[in-house]
Amino acid sequence: MTILAILTLTILLGMSFQSSHLASANYAPPPSIEIFSPIPVPGVHSTASIPLQIRVNVLTNEADITSIRYSLDGGINITLANLTKENGLYYWTTTKGVFMQGNAFSAKASLENVSEGTHTLTVYSYAANGVEMAKKREFTVDYNYIPPQLPPFNFPNGTLTTPTITVQTQTPNPTTNTASLHLAEKPLLYITIACVSVLLSLFVAVLYFKKKPRSTIGQEVEKSYFKA
Repeated sequence: MTILAILTLTILLGMSFQSSHLASANYAPPPSIEIFSPIPVPGVHSTASIPLQIRVNVLTNEADITSIRYSLDGGINITLANLTKENGLYYWTTTKGVFMQGNAFSAKASLENVSEGTHTLTVYSYAANGVEMAKKREFTVDYNYIPPQLPPFNFPNGTLTTPTITVQTQTPNPTTNTASLHLAEKPLLYITIACVSVLLSLFVAVLYFKKKPRSTIGQEVEKSYFKA
């Protein structure tokens, strides 16, 4: 039973380790470029100032990203300053339960005085070993854009309420996969259950060996020993 308890503890600890990876895993496994803002069509930006948020993902054994540049509507390439690096991130893969580890290089800026209409943003990344990547993003700007409104609701008491919803026109800071964050709350419970199981198994084992009668041969050996 003690062995069974140890195996149970090992399995639960493995589940806890996998759950923590699920909670923090990112999308777009390396090598890849992620453009968090501007948001793509059919999303709409309603201002001339648009945040620019980019992340480049590479494998842990690959060369670091030395620079990230962008071009708006085929214009000149502009280098983004102040790259930040995050080591040892986990990424989802197409295989269920399998994750990939890599490093991420992020940069933020702002696109100013962007005119109305559809625009094309091209992002370039350059690695220390000479490897280059590129990605394009089309986005729309409409200064007169009004987010859609929900129709009014009629409540039983006769009151009339018109709820409003706000359509996000700018992507927030990149986040991890929140759909499975609840899994990260369970490791403590798993560990607690495993510890209780081990203690109960040890207690049962002690009672078992304490109550088990000694063999006849053992008793005779003891008698012979004391007579001598």
